[in-house]
Amino acid sequence: MSTWAPVPEARRSVQVLEVLGIGLGAAGVLAVVTVIGASAGVAGTTTAGLLAFIPLAVVLLGIRWVDRWEPEPHATLVAAFLWGADDLPAVPALTLGSHVFEGVGAAVLRGGTGRDAMYVHLDYGPHGGGHGHYDKLATILYALGREV
Repeated sequence: MSTWAPVPEARRSVQVLEVLGIGLGAAGVLAVVTVIGASAGVAGTTTAGLLAFIPLAVVLLGIRWVDRWEPEPHATLVAAFLWGADDLPAVPALTLGSHVFEGVGAAVLRGGTGRDAMYVHLDYGPHGGGHGHYDKLATILYALGREV
């Protein structure tokens, strides 16, 4: 069983590198804002900056909502927000099946998994609509890890 030990102090060179990195990052942000401000104007840049807080608010409210089931310390939430989570949960593979899109005259046929997966796209519908091409009866076959 290991015993608790205090975290050792960072060396001076590491602290200097951290301050230098923060300074360079701030200079980069200032340069980007200056370029955007020059092209979009002050009003456009301010509007875009304020609108950027909308998705940020959605993310923060989502974190707050999820955190009610198993509350974390405030410092942990701030660290996760600033630097991201240590481990991401496993996401199940998305399973896409075959489908016929009668409205646009296309069919997607899928089979197999991994290296043995196959995909066929058939374009058979009429020309026209909002976006039509003159490539009807075209076929795309993907198998053995490449387009055939």
